[in-house]
Amino acid sequence: MLPAKAALFIENKREWINLLIESKIAYVLDFDGTVTESDITSMMARHYGGEHYPECSAAYHRGEFGMKEWLERMSAYLPPDREAILAFAKERAALRPGLKGFLRSVHDRGYPLYIASDGFGLYIEPILEMHGCREHVTKIFRNRTFEDSGRLKTLTPYAHRSCPVCGNCKASLVTGLLEKGCRVYYVGDGFNDRFAAAYADIIFARDRLAGACSAAGIPFQPWDDFHDLLKGIDLANNHREHRFCDPAGKGILD
Repeated sequence: MLPAKAALFIENKREWINLLIESKIAYVLDFDGTVTESDITSMMARHYGGEHYPECSAAYHRGEFGMKEWLERMSAYLPPDREAILAFAKERAALRPGLKGFLRSVHDRGYPLYIASDGFGLYIEPILEMHGCREHVTKIFRNRTFEDSGRLKTLTPYAHRSCPVCGNCKASLVTGLLEKGCRVYYVGDGFNDRFAAAYADIIFARDRLAGACSAAGIPFQPWDDFHDLLKGIDLANNHREHRFCDPAGKGILD
């Protein structure tokens, strides 16, 4: 049996470790239109899809199908040439100002940083490596594009088991980090980012994500570039009272 002083020391150490875990911040970043200034997947689909792009995207925006099916349809028009696709993406891969400094700052503080993308995905690592900042990203959750019978197809390994909306269930990533005791800071710009952002503790939103948060009454921090995230700004806590989906259940809520 341990002496009382030793037992107290161990208990205090355990509480200290738990406090560190509970207070740890984890960042989750969207990629297209967030890390980059432009949505490369949309640019790629528009360029290679031709007349099929507006037709498919209009049906998607009417709610006839989700991002998962949009990716499946539009990837069929991509050329089965990875080098050509990567060259197209790299030529248009302008990073949002302040990103490199932000990634270094988060890395130096020891906080994990994840990128979660629901685009074609194959260009994310090459773009980050091209700009010398891949090493500051803990892990990338993205869709997979591969060649099959002379055409490209997109796999969605992080999709919800039954929800048809998103190709990448970012809400599952956020809730998983919360279960590990992290405070999650979500950074995004797209409409579908609302699913994950609604579960985050702090939301940095711009463009369509900001509009979705405003419409639902979800507090968020507006931002233009990553310099804003480095500033000592007042952060509005999201109390997670509003939900757009249930990643542990059937997915999107009616």
